[in-house]
Amino acid sequence: MTASTENYYLGVALLDLDDLSKVIAAPGKFILAAEKPYECMGQVPNVVFTCGAVEMDDGTLNVYYGGAATCVCLAQTTIKELIDFCLND
Repeated sequence: MTASTENYYLGVALLDLDDLSKVIAAPGKFILAAEKPYECMGQVPNVVFTCGAVEMDDGTLNVYYGGAATCVCLAQTTIKELIDFCLND
């Protein structure tokens, strides 16, 4: 089996700020999966992987990610939404 036959997803976890080895919450669900054609078809199909995130002045969190090892994509959320997701899903 090669990497091109696997699906890669993007997840999130909430860590303790004083002890980053302590996991407060780690949801069993993913926050992003390959669904769009540019995420499903490319050099490595059905793969999304994080490339970084930037919190904007208005509170929006821009999450940059790779799709199918072919393109760089953007998803948007907020830190509050991610924390809520960690604690409630």
